[in-house]
Amino acid sequence: MQRIKKLKPDRNITGLLPAIFSLIAGGCVAVIFGPKAGIDTIGVIILVYATFSLIAAIKTESIGYWVSTIYMYCMGTYVIFIEFRPYAAKKFYLTSEAKFLFIWVIFFMLWLIYMLITKRSKWRGRDIMEAAAQDVAEGENTYTSRPRPVDRINIDKEQLFAFAKYLKKNLIAMPYYDHEKVIFVPVKMGEEYGILFGPNISYWDRTWISFEYSGDVSVNISKDYYLDYKEDLSFDQLCDSLGNLFIKFYEHFKNQEEVRIIDHLNEMKIGPFS
Repeated sequence: MQRIKKLKPDRNITGLLPAIFSLIAGGCVAVIFGPKAGIDTIGVIILVYATFSLIAAIKTESIGYWVSTIYMYCMGTYVIFIEFRPYAAKKFYLTSEAKFLFIWVIFFMLWLIYMLITKRSKWRGRDIMEAAAQDVAEGENTYTSRPRPVDRINIDKEQLFAFAKYLKKNLIAMPYYDHEKVIFVPVKMGEEYGILFGPNISYWDRTWISFEYSGDVSVNISKDYYLDYKEDLSFDQLCDSLGNLFIKFYEHFKNQEEVRIIDHLNEMKIGPFS
């Protein structure tokens, strides 16, 4: 049976902006200083992006970011090694270094495409919010900015830390720690830049799921996340559903059934770029 999606269509183009900026910058430099300077500019920009991807890989330990980092380092260096010969019939010439790097570009590009298709390199925030809303009834707009207690469960602190690491590594949620709890922040595609590179991350006004070491689980849903649904949903039901979803994920992790977490999110049929 086909699921009826509760979220509005994703029209966020944030993920395309780096590529658009690279092409525009390279084109402008090429017009002013010539084709070689233009392609070198694109190569340097790609290397800068690769460095940001490296920072993301270190912060999340995600294999998707590691593959993307190596791919962009190879691609940026490959572009820089391309020679431009204005008086030759074949103006752009691949040096021996460029030919060597091209092999690695193709290898990591195919690996990256595989990870995109299998959704291993995307943040799963939309998948999570879609899953949370599946069995929630429509209702009057009862939104409130106050966190809502959901349940109390048995929590092992070390296991909770391992669970947090798993969610971060698989781009399911970004964990934040304090002296009495772990807060899990779902991240939608396009929002990751502020989360990973913002100087001061204030998660308090965002959507989050809190697991206290005492066992109390509570949820906060931000106004923009609530308004991203097509219809007004029962807010209390939505909070309970989101909290119980993460409790279920925690139980799957405890039982060494992590694949059930990924399977559940994949059932939402959210695209690899959303």
